[in-house]
Order: sequence, then structure tokens, then C-alpha cells
Amino acid sequence: ATWKLTIICRPGLNCWEKENTSLHRARLAAASHLMIPFQEVKVTVGYDWPGSSRRLLAPLATQDLYLTVYAKTQRWTQGKGNRQLSGFFSVPKVASEVLDATVAQSQIHSGNGIFPNKTTMSELNDPYSP
Repeated sequence: ATWKLTIICRPGLNCWEKENTSLHRARLAAASHLMIPFQEVKVTVGYDWPGSSRRLLAPLATQDLYLTVYAKTQRWTQGKGNRQLSGFFSVPKVASEVLDATVAQSQIHSGNGIFPNKTTMSELNDPYSP
């Protein structure tokens, strides 16, 4: 499942400063939501913010972040897992707490995007995984 998250950015600050920590927390939260081990969860985030630093000068600008959660598990069928995941980030406050960013809006997104900035975290590259 993929969510389009609208993030509020403060002037001169990195919109999404703690990317590794946020992706790890998203893996943990998705696993908890699905009641599966977090090792079975992979998350990908994509965005097309201007500039490689992701620093914005406009006051309280908003940027869209697309977060996709993949789960490879024997515990759920794909259909049941997708239904379960549909409510994962339905409340912006929950998304804000998990990602450690100010999420103004959260909605399920039906399309895949091609983004110049894309990061995936799984069991293979999670720096916080034991």
C-alpha cells in the first residue's frame, strides 16, 4: 500500500531530516499494525522536492512524500494484508509520530511514481536492525 503524505516544512530546515530513523520506525509500526515481525516489512519512500538538500526557503511550505509498505509474510493473504494496511496511516497524527515529521494530510495513493529521490529500507540495509 502507498500513501501520499503532505509534510509541512519550516523555512531553512531539512523537510525530512531523520530519514533512516523514520524509515526504521515506519517498518516497526507497519509490522506492529500487521502483527508480523518487522523483518518481513520493507518500506520505500519517494519524493521530488527541488534541490538535493531538500531545504526550502518559503515559510511553512508543504511537500508531498510517497511512502510504500511491502510485507512478505505467510501470515496474511495479499488481499487481507492490503485491507489491513489501508488504515495504517489514515490519521495524519499517527504518520507524524511514526515519521517524526509534521504530516498535514495522509491519503492512500493508487499509483506508482518515479521520483528523483527514492529510498528503500528492508532487513538487508536497515542500520538499526539487530
